[in-house]
Amino acid sequence: ARIAAQFAGAPGSASTNLLVDTLTNPGGMPEGYFFPSAPGGAIFFQYARNTPAFSLANVFSDAGRAFLPSDTHANIDKARKDLVSVFALDLARAMLNDERLTASSELPPTPFQQLWSVRIQAAEFDRFSANVLPTVPVAGAAIILHDNGATSAGPDVEGAFISLTDERASAIFYGINKVTTRAPMFTTALHLDPDFVSVDRAIDAGEAHDRVNSNLARIDQLVLSLFPCTEFPVLDRADPSLVSAAPIQATSYIVLDAGLNNSPKRYGASGISLAASGKKFPPMAGPAAVYVEPGSLLKLMTASSRLVLNASPVDPEGAGFSSPSAMGPDFFLDAARDMKVLNESRSRSLRGTSDRLAEEFMQTCRSRLEGALRARQDNDHIAYLGSLHEALGAGVKAYQQTSSMRNDMLKAVVLYLALLLPFCFFVQRLLFSTTRVELQMLLFVILFAATYMLFRLIHPAFAIARSPEAIFIAFVMGALGLFVIYILHGRFEGEMQLLFNRLSGGEKIGASHSSAGQQAMMIGVNNMKRRRIRTTLTTATVVLVTFTMLAFSSISTRLSPTVIAKAPLAPYTGLMYHWPGRTMDESSLQVLGEMFHGFGRTLVRRWLVAPRTELYAEQLILPFHATCSLTGSQAGIEAVLGLSPAEDGFVDGISMSAGRFFMADDALEVILPASVARVLNISTGNISNATIVLNGREFRVAGVIRDEYIRIMRDLDQNPILPVKSTPRRTSIESPTASDKDAVPMTDEETAGVTYFDTSTILLMPVETCRRLGGQPYSISVKLDDNTAIWPFVSRLLTVSSARFYVASRKTFETGAGSPRRDAGVYYVGSGYRTSIGGLSRLLIPLLIAGTILLNTMLGSVYERKREIAIYNAIGLNPTHIGLFFLSEAFVYAVIGSVGGYLVGQTSALALAGAGILGPVSLNFSSMTVGYVILFTISVVLLSTIYPAIMASRAAVPSGRRTWSMPDHDGQTMKTTFPFIYPPQSLGGVMRYLREYFTGFSEASIGNAIAELKESIREKDPAGNESFTLRYHVVLPPYDLGVTQAVTLGGAYDERLGFCRITVTIVRVSGQDTNWASVNRPFLEKLRRYLMNWRNLDSKVQAQYLAASGNVDG
Repeated sequence: ARIAAQFAGAPGSASTNLLVDTLTNPGGMPEGYFFPSAPGGAIFFQYARNTPAFSLANVFSDAGRAFLPSDTHANIDKARKDLVSVFALDLARAMLNDERLTASSELPPTPFQQLWSVRIQAAEFDRFSANVLPTVPVAGAAIILHDNGATSAGPDVEGAFISLTDERASAIFYGINKVTTRAPMFTTALHLDPDFVSVDRAIDAGEAHDRVNSNLARIDQLVLSLFPCTEFPVLDRADPSLVSAAPIQATSYIVLDAGLNNSPKRYGASGISLAASGKKFPPMAGPAAVYVEPGSLLKLMTASSRLVLNASPVDPEGAGFSSPSAMGPDFFLDAARDMKVLNESRSRSLRGTSDRLAEEFMQTCRSRLEGALRARQDNDHIAYLGSLHEALGAGVKAYQQTSSMRNDMLKAVVLYLALLLPFCFFVQRLLFSTTRVELQMLLFVILFAATYMLFRLIHPAFAIARSPEAIFIAFVMGALGLFVIYILHGRFEGEMQLLFNRLSGGEKIGASHSSAGQQAMMIGVNNMKRRRIRTTLTTATVVLVTFTMLAFSSISTRLSPTVIAKAPLAPYTGLMYHWPGRTMDESSLQVLGEMFHGFGRTLVRRWLVAPRTELYAEQLILPFHATCSLTGSQAGIEAVLGLSPAEDGFVDGISMSAGRFFMADDALEVILPASVARVLNISTGNISNATIVLNGREFRVAGVIRDEYIRIMRDLDQNPILPVKSTPRRTSIESPTASDKDAVPMTDEETAGVTYFDTSTILLMPVETCRRLGGQPYSISVKLDDNTAIWPFVSRLLTVSSARFYVASRKTFETGAGSPRRDAGVYYVGSGYRTSIGGLSRLLIPLLIAGTILLNTMLGSVYERKREIAIYNAIGLNPTHIGLFFLSEAFVYAVIGSVGGYLVGQTSALALAGAGILGPVSLNFSSMTVGYVILFTISVVLLSTIYPAIMASRAAVPSGRRTWSMPDHDGQTMKTTFPFIYPPQSLGGVMRYLREYFTGFSEASIGNAIAELKESIREKDPAGNESFTLRYHVVLPPYDLGVTQAVTLGGAYDERLGFCRITVTIVRVSGQDTNWASVNRPFLEKLRRYLMNWRNLDSKVQAQYLAASGNVDG
């Protein structure tokens, strides 16, 4: 800057000082403000040589015509070229003549840069050699190194290292910056045929990549494994069925060998990534290619399952493509055609099932595909694309529906096989009375195998499975694994319980609900065997309920979009699509334009947002520099709004303060908000001659518009069309890059928190001109005639995509067949599906009758078994366990009836259908119906048994008191007799059992009390019956309350009952009476539960206590 100021303008000098200070952050603006496009130049070589260097670049200028055919010498501004040439030459002379330039104070040392170089060799494996590395050199191969950053480093500098291998198949890359280059780098190596027409060798991303990794880290040498290949180009990667709220370019593909239906051993790609390969590929736009070995049959699919298979009715899964010409240039035409064939084949394989929504999608796919082919023959390209988009969208949705059906069927098979286990077990116990375990197991296996074979014949899931028996083997292995886990868990739990009992004073837990439930099922089966006629009739009732539900119910899914009213008045009839809060990709815009071409007026809006940078830990906008050529005034423009001339009158007329609106989409003109015009000193008097320079381009000022009018401009979404400055989720609304493709855009509800650019920092520009400057599409609107039915267009868009958009109609309209009419207005529409269960209204009365029959049956069982209930109560079972007995018995009915009902019903239906008796009637074999019917039947049976189970539990407690209550006490003494009876010969064993319980309550234990035995007495009453007395001094927790007591346990013969009973007497020694009563409740409850567990002990264990009863008093 010092040298330029000295010579520029000096006497005899023709130079003008054109140098701008960009290094000292003038005006608080960093260097990026002056260079909207990063200046190019390979400076690493100067860094490596430690040579001072500099480069000159235009400020406030973009790439211009770089990389365009119009980038020629004739299109350069001659006057500006001459001015810059003279200045640059004079500046170079002055710098060379300046003695102070190389002084350390003027020119600091060149900063040290961490550079690295790499030697890369391209080779292929020798098929007749056992070498682990490729050894056959491939000379003349193009090797490209990509950084995971921008595709270009400046207007005319590619963002990749490129070199050809020499005769030794080597290429050396120098000056790679270790600091700015991300590692690993992406590598691409291609060798062209002698005619330079197609690729004949590429990097092997298959099995060889595991041995010879082609991802470049910071190493000195790298060997790339190439293989002979055939190139299959993928020219179009914009997937119209992905239109929603994210970019639609398919970036990840799956390559399959048609012979193996698996990844080939040797394959590669360029421009796309391979989902099944560990090789990293650079993210790139535009056409791509897949490479496979010559002679291979290729199947190709995107990561979102768009399939290209070369399918036919004979081979619906596809025979693969042997050559690029066989695959054709249109990837998604092949995908729509192949998916149609595959969907129809899968639909035929699902015998006995139907999905109306899938059938509708398949019919739409067929008709639109035929229309696309007719349009192509008629050379109507736009009609061809519109029909193709709809055919692909319908094919994709049909594929998703049929895939969901198949997956649900396979999942339901596991559920059904799981129900076969208790079904066969219960049937074996009902039909056979053997007590030998080995014979029971043999009968169970025979029943399970026979039931499985019948199930295999009637369920369509086995017809669609590649290896049906694998389902059975996997289930058996899983069942055995769970059985082993159950056994191990029981053994572990038993051992831990024994250990805990020894440490905690011998307290045992009573019968659990699980063990009681298991025993209840066994008792239920035995009761059913005793009452065979009632069991048969009840089971037949459940079977009929199951069959009736299968025959007269259906589960269907239909397209049911979300429709939300937004405004009562519609500005026009049509649609509007956009991504809330951000710009969309060009491919989505192109697809939507092709779909609605010719149906109405189409309007596109674009945003061009100034770049951002981080300065002092804050986000800083780097505005575009705008200069008025007429007045010399300058302004900072933070965003550009691209509008079409069709905007005037589309929603409303445009009111201009001065001048006119745009004349053409690609006109080099702008419209300024009034606030920006004032900054640039443009008024009605000089607007006709005013021009501005923005990013190095000159634009004529066409007019001035009021700021308030721009702020109130709206479309169907009721939000301003102004560019968004910030959102609640992100600090930048720049267009998504390759690394931002998975970013989730805002939903419509989230736009309430956005901040828009102020009108004083924007300007308006024709939409096509904005695109050329880098503006991204924000929205597309379609305006139809007011008499046009709007819903067919909505249905078409929903068929193609999963988009969310706005629709408006000035007249009432229908939202599909059978749906109510909607009032005129603006609506928000989102794709969605609704699942409905048909036939339930016809089944309500039969279900109520069946439920009443089951209720009556179980109530009768309760009254018949009142004597048994009393016995259950006498042996110590609580009312909950007794009620569980009846629920378990009902579960046996439910399992046998529902599973048997499905097997009998479906077998009969197939037999009737095979005999032609049913005619066109089709019973539903879908897995969802089977699962829901079985679960619903079991629920109905169990619900019908809830009231009888409650009555049974009440019968077990005639007094109505279901829980144990504390005995009466006077604050000093408490006495109670436990409600358990014991034979006289067992009393000694029970008392020894009690003494063991208290033995664990020592000061060293972790039990629930501290007990000290004071006296043990064994004597006989006057009638000669033995009686036992145990006296303890007990301290109860919590010990800080100081509650101590004397506990006397007496076992004596009760002449009235003819059995022995146990009485406990407690006398308070210390502690408050209220605390004493409260802490005794858990003490007595545990003691009562411990005594209840005596009958659950094994007879051998009871005999051991009886043998030790002689020492109960010593």
